[in-house]
Order: sequence, then structure tokens, then C-alpha cells
Amino acid sequence: MMTTAYDVVVIGSGPGGYVAAIRAGQLGLKTAIVEKDDRFGGTCLLRGCIPTKSMLESASLADHARHADDFGVNVGDVSIDIGKVLKRKDRVIKANAGGVAFLLKKNKVTTYRGFGALKGVGKVTVTTDDGVAELSAKHIILATG
Repeated sequence: MMTTAYDVVVIGSGPGGYVAAIRAGQLGLKTAIVEKDDRFGGTCLLRGCIPTKSMLESASLADHARHADDFGVNVGDVSIDIGKVLKRKDRVIKANAGGVAFLLKKNKVTTYRGFGALKGVGKVTVTTDDGVAELSAKHIILATG
């Protein structure tokens, strides 16, 4: 198995990981990031904070509309179309994950999709459906949440 050498390898592409990888790339370091999900952004972006905030915004808007009469605004009956709420949430996630991927590419960060694991000092393996890649690095950042 051939080993690819980097200055920095980041395991995890959540807010801590992608920011660290982008900054390392901006500083001219040969950088790689490893992510087990099919998109970048980690739990916060893909399943946690961002999706929750998107759905809460829809609920808040419905609540404001229900109380619009208090402000002299007539809007009629207010209902929530959960299908549209979920579609909007998915669009928000897609746009943000795409933005993270763009910034990684723009800053010359090599991306690996797979499960990253430490394998000794300065060694990381990435297990994918296609096999195992071995990376070496002077610095390894564990940003797994």
C-alpha cells in the first residue's frame, strides 16, 4: 500500500475540522481532510444545529403569522406544510455543505471520503468501499465532535 504524505491531516469535517483544514491550506500547508459522511459539515450541519434552526425558523414564522392580527395584519388561516419545511431544510443543508466543499477545494485541501483512524505516530488510514488508503502527516487533528 502506498502512503501519501501531508503536512496536516484532519479527521472530521465538522465546524472545527473544516475550518482547521481550510486555514492550514491558506497557510500553504499540504492538507487533507477525512470525512465518513457523503457530505462535509459534520453532525452540526447535516443532522443537528443547522437542520434544527431551519425548522425552528419555519415554526417561528407560522407563530408570527398566527399573531399577525395583533399588529393589524390579516393573513387568514395559517397551516404548516411539513413537506415544504423539510424540502427547505434539505436545500439549506445542501447549500451549506456545498459551500464547505467549495472552500476546501479553493484552499487546495485534498478530501477523502471514508472512515479515518489513527494507526501510529503520524499515520492515518482511510477505509472506503474501494479499499484502504494510508496517509502520513507531520500534524494530525482529530475533529470528530
